[in-house]
Amino acid sequence: YKGMYQEIGGYVKTKYMVDTYANEATFQEVNGAFYQASQYGETAATTSYKAPKGSSGWYLPSIGQWWDIFENLGEAKGLTALKDNETTSSNIAISLNTCLKAASSSVDEFESSKNYWSSSEHNRNNKGLVYAHSVSLTATSLTTTGATKTSNSNRRVRCVLSF
Repeated sequence: YKGMYQEIGGYVKTKYMVDTYANEATFQEVNGAFYQASQYGETAATTSYKAPKGSSGWYLPSIGQWWDIFENLGEAKGLTALKDNETTSSNIAISLNTCLKAASSSVDEFESSKNYWSSSEHNRNNKGLVYAHSVSLTATSLTTTGATKTSNSNRRVRCVLSF
């Protein structure tokens, strides 16, 4: 877990990916999580979630931004221990959903045992294939894994914005 906390460039990474690859025919297929983030609030199905004026617009959070969300909104007080490679447990999903419901009654809740993409690179294999960090919550734990879109298309996109 060391090093993840400092990775907080989700907006910059999302903007780079959209600005660089959005006009390519394979953008949606190859960079699906970034594509979905760029379309959130812009399609007929999501228009009610259009980003407010004066905000950053929707983007894919980095692994460090996920960390901040879990620690601050998810009340995952034990995450501080993970900065030194220790272990922690907390019911993060329930805490996050409580915060979300306080903000809106029509919110999509976080689901336990589901994976959510981050904009952060996990590693590259010897063929140059990039693996991205994703996060998963259970009733008692938080885990991170590296995955590619083609091998793990069941991961979810959860966009964030800042003011």
